[in-house]
Amino acid sequence: MGEYLTIEEMAEVFKVQVTTVRRWRRWGLPFYRVGKRLYFKREEALRWIRAHNHEGQYNPEDVGEIPPGGGELLTLKEVAKELHLTPRTLKRWAEVKGFPYHRVGKTMYVFRDELDAWVKEQQQDKK
Repeated sequence: MGEYLTIEEMAEVFKVQVTTVRRWRRWGLPFYRVGKRLYFKREEALRWIRAHNHEGQYNPEDVGEIPPGGGELLTLKEVAKELHLTPRTLKRWAEVKGFPYHRVGKTMYVFRDELDAWVKEQQQDKK
């Protein structure tokens, strides 16, 4: 995949349906139109997702530091599987322990760098 992604490639990268990417575009996801084709930049899409908080509200000032390459993006289900937990537990931890996730519509994402920092922080809190 090159720098510009088609709508189908976006759906594959972000693990959603094509219709979801179209909805995100209506909600403000940056895109480029060349003739009748739409293209998206992965880095811009990652920034856009990162700017969404737990309630799905968009705030571009919440983006913070973007790691080189934009960072690995995981779904809540993938994180739950990796940590041997349920997605419901992770949602509860978001309220109680500040577990970092971003909601875009009904889809919940976790950035690898934020997850790693949070796990490390939880380990330090136990000491």
